Amino acid sequence: MSNPMPSTQHSSKQQAIIDATSRLIIEKGVENTSLADIANAVGISKGTLYYYYASKSDLIFDVTEQHFTQITEGLFAWVDTVKDRSDPREIFKVVLETILEAKTRARLHIYLIQAVSDSDTLLRERVQQKYQEWHKMIEAGLTAIFGESENHEALAALVLAALDGFVIQSHLGIDPIPVEAVTGWLATKI
Repeated sequence: MSNPMPSTQHSSKQQAIIDATSRLIIEKGVENTSLADIANAVGISKGTLYYYYASKSDLIFDVTEQHFTQITEGLFAWVDTVKDRSDPREIFKVVLETILEAKTRARLHIYLIQAVSDSDTLLRERVQQKYQEWHKMIEAGLTAIFGESENHEALAALVLAALDGFVIQSHLGIDPIPVEAVTGWLATKI
């Protein structure tokens, strides 16, 4: 099917759909957010929404992908600016605190993980692939900052698991999360 809209208008509308979906998921959760809710929030018809997304799973995947990309790009941009001036403990501390302090992002993260784990196989496979890419990005970031090491693959997996776990603990209000102790330990594993 040819795209009758200019690509900037198309991508702008698609971004509006992703933004509205993210806001609604944060407010209501994935299960309680309908395609009609999303279309209403964007100010388009449900048919127009289907023009951009054939299914809710496709839309959830794009929201998830953008969520991971925003977290990763923001953190790597910060890490890149400080890598020559900070010790590993400080870098890990900022990474963890950045994730934990973004309450709305944490809530979105939890809802997206729940939706993926409860979803069809295709969506789960697509998000698993994104997690693998995120893992590789973290591993590459560790290598860029700290140089080559066999530990980076395992450390990247640990950082990713810790981020997910700490987001859940933070969302549940479990205090205090021992950021200083965790970052100190991670710094010794480089």
